[in-house]
Order: sequence, then C-alpha cells, then structure tokens
Amino acid sequence: MGTPTWLITHTHLDHIAALPVYVARRRMMRMEPPTLYLPAEAVEDVRRLLLIMQRLDRGRMICQLNGIKAGDEIELSRELIITPFATTHTIPSLGYVVWDRRLKLKEEYHGLPARRYAICGWAAPRSRARCARRWSPTPVILALRDWTTSPRCMTPKS
Repeated sequence: MGTPTWLITHTHLDHIAALPVYVARRRMMRMEPPTLYLPAEAVEDVRRLLLIMQRLDRGRMICQLNGIKAGDEIELSRELIITPFATTHTIPSLGYVVWDRRLKLKEEYHGLPARRYAICGWAAPRSRARCARRWSPTPVILALRDWTTSPRCMTPKS
C-alpha cells in the first residue's frame, strides 16, 4: 500500500487483476491516489476497467494513469529516472530501466583526499557544479518479464 508509483509492463490479468483493489484500498486508507505508468495503448482500457469497478463497488477509483511509450523519460525524483523500452509480447508491453543519476567528479579532482573537496564546495549543493563534470546515469533496476527483447545499451536523455 505504501508504494505510490507503479510501472505496469502490460495488461495481462496476472499483472493488473489486483489494480482496482489497490486503488480502492489507498482511497479507503485516505492515502494519496497512486500514479500508474503503463503502455499508452492500454490507458483507455484500464480507465474503463476502473470505471466498471467503480460502478460495481460504489466507490471512486481515483488514480493518475500515465500512458508512456518506449524512449520516454519519467523523472521520479532528482536522482531516479525511468526509461521505458519496447519489448516483444502478445499485447503492447514495455520494460523499464530505473537509473540513479549521480554527479561525477571532474577528472582534475580525482585522487584528492576527501578534505580537499572543500576547495570546490562539494558539500554545498549550489557549488557542486564547479567540481562536477555532469550528471551520470547508473542503472539500478531492469524490469523485464514475460517477453523477450534484444539487449542494447540505453541511456537517459539528461
């Protein structure tokens, strides 16, 4: 219940059957409506599913449905980015890579003792740019299930 953001790979029943229960339960517990990311082709069908369950349950199914396509970029936080990628399955589907975006130290500061980072203000967020080369993506999680895809290198846009 505590996870407010979900990435749905595809809409087979084993992946979304519990979705109406999850959405309703968060409402009953007075939690924020969840945010759901799913293949763009499935948004209207999932919206209709939730409306039917709303009618049967007599309780509102409030959530944020976001249709996405391969190559889109989802910024979960300042550090976490999600990149959906195309997969091969019997219905529209996506896989997801979760990236940890980190500042990388400029080459000229490599090897310095930690106390020397103070020279460039590494501890102060505003001055990090002086020492940071750029944001560097580091893959954290790859969600790939129920289908196949050809391996390839993926890098977020930023």
